[in-house]
Amino acid sequence: MTRTDEFAPDTAVPGHGAAFTDHMITMDWDPRRGWHDRRVAPLAERPLHPATLGLHYAQVIFEGLKAHRGADGAVTVFRPDRNAARFAASARRMAMPELPAEAFLAAVDELVGLDAGELPADAGVSLYLRPLMYGTESHLMLRPSEEYRFLLIAYLTGGFFGADPLAPVTVHVSREHTRAAPGGTGDVKCAANYAPTFVAQRAAAAAGCQQVVWLDSTERRWVEEMGAMNVFFVRRTGAGVELVTPPLTGTLLPGVTRETLLALAARIGLPAVEERVSVDEWRDGRIVEAFASGTAAVVTPIGAVRDAAGDFTVGDGSAGPVTRRLRQLLVDTQRGAAPDPDGWRRPVPPAATVDRVRRYYRLVDAGDVTGLVDLFAPDAVYHRPGYPPIVGRAALTDFYTGTRVIRAGAHTVEQVVGTGPQVAVLGSFAGVLHDGSRVQLRFSDFFQDGPAGRFVRRDTFFFTPMV
Repeated sequence: MTRTDEFAPDTAVPGHGAAFTDHMITMDWDPRRGWHDRRVAPLAERPLHPATLGLHYAQVIFEGLKAHRGADGAVTVFRPDRNAARFAASARRMAMPELPAEAFLAAVDELVGLDAGELPADAGVSLYLRPLMYGTESHLMLRPSEEYRFLLIAYLTGGFFGADPLAPVTVHVSREHTRAAPGGTGDVKCAANYAPTFVAQRAAAAAGCQQVVWLDSTERRWVEEMGAMNVFFVRRTGAGVELVTPPLTGTLLPGVTRETLLALAARIGLPAVEERVSVDEWRDGRIVEAFASGTAAVVTPIGAVRDAAGDFTVGDGSAGPVTRRLRQLLVDTQRGAAPDPDGWRRPVPPAATVDRVRRYYRLVDAGDVTGLVDLFAPDAVYHRPGYPPIVGRAALTDFYTGTRVIRAGAHTVEQVVGTGPQVAVLGSFAGVLHDGSRVQLRFSDFFQDGPAGRFVRRDTFFFTPMV
C-alpha cells in the first residue's frame, strides 16, 4: 500500500480491519533479558509453534488507538498515553509482563512516522493502530508463559458501521448471554473477552440488528455495554438534559473515548453522571437519545432497540442534537480543528527523528556503546544537582568524576564503583536532537554474568522522542 511522500487524495473509503499498512514493530520478552530485540520489519506472517501457550490458554491482550490527519496535513495520534496505561493494566491482570509506557509510545511514534504517508486527506479515514502481546513459549503446562512477543501493526479504516457516521443503528438486547461478571476480566482488553460474544452478535444480526446490548450478569436488567463499546444516554431533566453512562464497576472496559467524552461534556457545560440505567428506564421515554462510543465507533447513534420484553424507538429514531454535538467536538479535537488544552494529540515525530530511533535500536541490539555515544554526543548534556552540566562526549563516557565507566564490548556494560562491580543505574541524560526534538536516554537494568562480576546489558538503553 506504499504511496508517495505527499499524502494521496481519497480514492476509496476502506472498511474496518483489512487495509493494512506496510510495516510492523516487534519486541520480545523473557525473564533473563526483559524486553529486547525491538525490530521494524515489513508486515508479514509470523510462524507459531502448535504448542504456543498463548493460543491454548488465551494469554493475549491488545489495544486500539488511532492517528488522524488534520486539515493542515499534520498527523497526530489521539491520547496514546491512555492506551499505554490500559495495556499495562491488562498485562497485570493476565499475569503478563508490563510494557513500559516509553516503549509503547516509541513504537507508536515510529510506526506512524513510517506509514503516515498512506493516510489520505479524507476526514472519514484514520489510521487504526493495533498493539498486541501474546505468550509465545512452546509449553502446555497450565501456567503463565515465560516468553512473550509484542507486535504493533496498523490499517486504514473508515466508518465502523458504514459510510454515514450519523446513521442510527438498531441494537438487540441479549437476555441469554452476558459479557462479563464481577471479579472477571470485563475491564481488561484481552482476547478471551471477545470470542464468547460472537454467538450473541450472530443472534443480533439474525434479528436485523447491527449490534448487541449487554446487561449485567447478576440481575439481567442494567445496561452495561453495546458490543465492544461503551454506552451513553441523554436523559431529560426538569431544566434540560443530562448525559448518563454506566459506572466502571469492573465489568466494563474503561474506554478512552468514554473518558474523553465525559471531559468534553464538562468542557461545554453539559451535566454528566455515571449511573446505572435499566432497560425499563431506557424504554419509559425519559431517555431521548442514546449512542455508543469507542475508538472504532467514535460516536454512533442508537435509533431502535429490539428486546424480548418489547421493542422501542429511542427518541425520534435519529441522531439527536447532543449526540451530534459531542461527536463533532470529538472529531474536531482529534483532527486539530478544536482547541487541545490537555495535550491529547501526540504529534508524529519528524522523519529525522524516526531515523534516529531506528539507528538507536540497531545500535542497542548490537551492543555498540561507542555508536550510541557518537549518536548522542553532539547534543548530550548531563545534569547533576549542585554541579555544572557536563556536555558532549564527556556527558556520556566520563561522569561522576570517572568512578563509573561505560565500555563497548560484546553486549556488555561494566560499572565500577569503589572496590568492585555492583548492580545500579548508571545515570540519566537529556539532550536535544538536531531537528529540535527532545530526547531522554537512560541506562538501566543489568544482571550479573557469572562469578567474575561482569554485568551484561538487558535493554540497557531507552530512547523517548518528545516533540
